[in-house]
Amino acid sequence: MNIQSGNFRRPAGRVKKNFNFAEKLVSAVKLVLLFLAVGAIVNGYIYLNQRISESVRATRLSVREAELADREIESLSLENERLKRWPHIKAQITRLKLDLRFPEPRQVRHLAIIPPPSGVAVDSAIASR
Repeated sequence: MNIQSGNFRRPAGRVKKNFNFAEKLVSAVKLVLLFLAVGAIVNGYIYLNQRISESVRATRLSVREAELADREIESLSLENERLKRWPHIKAQITRLKLDLRFPEPRQVRHLAIIPPPSGVAVDSAIASR
């Protein structure tokens, strides 16, 4: 039997408190909300990084397509100039055996860009165009 007066110490270890279910439930809900918040932040971070990567990839693709279009435009311009030159036209005329000749004078019409002097007669159908 222990007959000591004064301070009575409990043995070291867990101190039992009254078990309060409501307090435990509140702390569990807080912990779940904390995990959900952290998960949402991580998910948002991953989503934004994925969108940035897709944008960078699309930008690179657009730049590459623009460069290819520029090269194609330059190539077509050179081809256009080559096709407009007289040696090519002459070769096509001979290859297709076209019998080209100058027009007869009655087939030629002249259009006046500036108004004729006041003493010159002009066909009204031609002048109205």
